[in-house]
Amino acid sequence: CAKAERSAQLRRQQMEEQRQELEQRNALLEKRAHERAAEEEKRLRENRERLAAKKAQLQKAREYRVKSMQDKRRATLIEEERKELAMQRRAHEQEQLRRELQYE
Repeated sequence: CAKAERSAQLRRQQMEEQRQELEQRNALLEKRAHERAAEEEKRLRENRERLAAKKAQLQKAREYRVKSMQDKRRATLIEEERKELAMQRRAHEQEQLRRELQYE
């Protein structure tokens, strides 16, 4: 009877030790899971920040290209207008010369 009692007590002690081990393991696993989740959140935040910076950089480049194209177009229009005015001036000068030659 004492032997059976001792055996039962030993079994209870082993079960308690196993329970404590399992609790410790669960606590460790839970801690690691929280750490991994925090690392993942940090990685995602850094990726979002990089993506936002890249988008801003692309937007700036796009705006620069548009402005550059507008500047080129404006320069082209100014050059075309300058040529047109020069042609009109030459035509006017030629017309004046023709009139002067007619009067002589």
